[in-house]
Amino acid sequence: MKTLLTFFFTFFLIAISSCGSDDSTEMVVNELFFDGTSFIGGNAIAVDVGRAEDHYEFSFAISDGDINYNSSSGSFQFSTSSQFFLSFGAAASGDQFSTGEFEFRSVIDQAPDGNFFFSGTFVDIENSSTLSATGGTVTITGTSPNYTMVFDVTFTGGRNLTGAFVGTFELEEG
Repeated sequence: MKTLLTFFFTFFLIAISSCGSDDSTEMVVNELFFDGTSFIGGNAIAVDVGRAEDHYEFSFAISDGDINYNSSSGSFQFSTSSQFFLSFGAAASGDQFSTGEFEFRSVIDQAPDGNFFFSGTFVDIENSSTLSATGGTVTITGTSPNYTMVFDVTFTGGRNLTGAFVGTFELEEG
């Protein structure tokens, strides 16, 4: 009987010690999937655009090749040796940029009370196509200049971008 109680007590301890909230931790990997093709982002720039009405804006660009920001034209430039280039604007509600979930809004829509992203562009250089975001979300976590971005975005033609970019952004003033 004593052996049986010891067995059940040991089994109980093993069962409760293996059931913890740390078991559900999901590791985010730096890999984007666009229409079934995998891309790894290597370079990223974040441009502090500043406050616009009741939101604080940043522009982001990610690519597997070189990226530059031209402050005189306010645009990103990317190398033609890249396989892809992704850029978008993100507006956080409030007086400073804060992380969170950003839902797509077209430029012509009125700005919502919460966070939103806009002007999303994906350039698939190998297939010579430039597509515009039409819906979805971008979740941004971390602190400047180290961000994790998780994408679930739809582009023109119903093409989708999912996955994540995890890395350090070169900071620029807009």
